[in-house]
Amino acid sequence: MVNIEILKLDVSDIGHITNSYLIYDTIKNAVLIDPAYNSNLILNIIKGKKLNLKYIVITHGHADHIGALEEVEKKTNAKVVIHKEDKEALLFKVENYADMFNISKQNINEENIIEACDGYKFKVGEMDFEIIYTPGHTRGCICIFEKNTNSLFTGDTIFADCYGRCDLYSR
Repeated sequence: MVNIEILKLDVSDIGHITNSYLIYDTIKNAVLIDPAYNSNLILNIIKGKKLNLKYIVITHGHADHIGALEEVEKKTNAKVVIHKEDKEALLFKVENYADMFNISKQNINEENIIEACDGYKFKVGEMDFEIIYTPGHTRGCICIFEKNTNSLFTGDTIFADCYGRCDLYSR
């Protein structure tokens, strides 16, 4: 059985809510999507559930989706998956709106970064993921499909009440 936990995180405690998702199976393997903010909360949930975080998947390189990435990656040594077109935003080499959200540069171990492209697949325990390239919100925006639960994680490709913004800077 695969479990999906939605974490509604208030980025920089300014009322900007970004959803993060913790997906895990019965043998405690886990994948985290978009660690937006509050690494302590995320790590406490992972520890409390005794999960083994294998991957952190980033739907796009905007700061409000990666604010807790550095600490979670360092404490878990999980692989970081991002589309190759957004890797530079992840590394703060191009605009990613970090100043807007008061998020400091994330120092990610580049050896842990997997540059994915459309159709990239990976399995974790009972979970089966596929990356779907959906440029628009950013050049490297992706959705993540988990086959066993028939779940699609869209990041900002789709907002709660409309399609995602396509008017933001994206190299």
